[in-house]
Amino acid sequence: MFLGRGWHASFLAGRPGPIDRVIVLPPTQWVSEPPEYRDDPIEQERFFETMRQEHFDLALQIHGGGRYSNPFLLNLGAKVTVGLKTPDAVPLDRWIPYIYFQSEILRYLEVVSLVGAPPNTLEPRLI
Repeated sequence: MFLGRGWHASFLAGRPGPIDRVIVLPPTQWVSEPPEYRDDPIEQERFFETMRQEHFDLALQIHGGGRYSNPFLLNLGAKVTVGLKTPDAVPLDRWIPYIYFQSEILRYLEVVSLVGAPPNTLEPRLI
């Protein structure tokens, strides 16, 4: 499952590959919307309650340094949380420091290695 925006759902629909379902995020300040956006607390809580009912075993965060996305991820209620962290971000269960000038490919491979997923290529591709 992939949590993303509406265009992700359209783009990934019907494609073979590891993503079997896209859940569209509610508009969220600093995560999917600009800083001036104001969250709808009722919509947010409804979303998180629905997500907690999924009983996720694992949730990965690769959306920046985690200052805003780590609290969002923790609200999903996953058994294990993994991702990136800047000094001002709340920690996840397993994390690596977010280094701005790092290759995105290597960064993401490093994150998934925290849960035992070995890299098999450095070349990105979408099947």
